[in-house]
Amino acid sequence: MKIDKARIVGKINFLLNRIRDRPPVYLGDDTLLFYTPYGFYIYLDGRDDSLTPHIINNGVWEAGISRYIDATLAPGDTFVDIGANNGFHSLLAAKRVGPGGCVVAFEPQARLCALMQRSLHANVMAGRLFIRQQALGDAAGSVRLGKMAYLSGSASLLPNQQIVEHEDVPIDRLDSALARLSDAIGRKVVPDLIKMDAEGSEYRIWCGMRDMVREVRHIRIVTEFSPISYRHQGMDVVGFLQEFHDHGLRIQIMDRRGDLRDFDMRHAPLLAQAQRQFDLVLSK
Repeated sequence: MKIDKARIVGKINFLLNRIRDRPPVYLGDDTLLFYTPYGFYIYLDGRDDSLTPHIINNGVWEAGISRYIDATLAPGDTFVDIGANNGFHSLLAAKRVGPGGCVVAFEPQARLCALMQRSLHANVMAGRLFIRQQALGDAAGSVRLGKMAYLSGSASLLPNQQIVEHEDVPIDRLDSALARLSDAIGRKVVPDLIKMDAEGSEYRIWCGMRDMVREVRHIRIVTEFSPISYRHQGMDVVGFLQEFHDHGLRIQIMDRRGDLRDFDMRHAPLLAQAQRQFDLVLSK
C-alpha cells in the first residue's frame, strides 16, 4: 500500500494546531476541561500523572487503540469499554456510533465516573453513552479496589505496594451486567467491539464474558495482555491464549500506531515469557 506522506503530515499539523488553539481550562477542584482534536469535550483529573498529561499534550490517549476504535466502529454500533478510566475511548466511540449507537463504560472509580458523567452532558451524549460504576469479573459480589496516588490509570484489584487507599465497589460478570442494562433501556445490548484494560484482571473478566463471545457471530475485542502480571498470579498464560483460539477468535498483536499483525499460536510459549504487556485484537 502506497503511503501518502503529505496527507499524513497535513493531518498531524491539523491536529497539533487544534490542540494549540484549544488549551485545557482549569475549573477548580483539581478538574480540567479539554476539547480534543476528535471533536469532543472531556473532563480530566488534574491530580492524575498517568492519562491527563498525555491527553493534554498529544490530544489522544493510546493513539493506536483510539485509531482502531475510530476506524472500526460505524454509526449504530455498540461499544463496551471495560476499565474506561476518564472515558476518552468511550467518548470517542460515542461520537463515532452516533445517536443510534450504544456505548457502555465500566469504571469502578467513583471520581472518574463523576468526570465521565460531566463529559457525557457536555457532549450531549445521553441515550447513547451509559456509565456503570463497577468492576467486572467472573462472579457477582463486592471487591476492594486499590488506588495509587496520582496514577488513576493504575487502580487494580491485585495487591501492590504503591496502593495508598481503597474503594469498595460492586463486581459482576459482563454478560449479567449487559443483560441488566438491556432491561433498563429496553433494547438488547450486543457488543460489536469491546475494549478491555483491567490492570491484570483480564482473565477473570474473560471468564465472565466467554459464553457471550461463543454465542455471537461477530465480535472484536481489544485487550491489554500482560504475561508478567499473569505469571505473578500463577496463571497458565499459554492456556489463556489457547482459550481465545478455542473460542474461534483470530489473534492479532497491535502496535502503538494501531497496525495489526497476525499471531501464530506456535509462538504462545515465547509470548508467555515476555517481560512487557501487549495489546491484542481478537476477532471473529
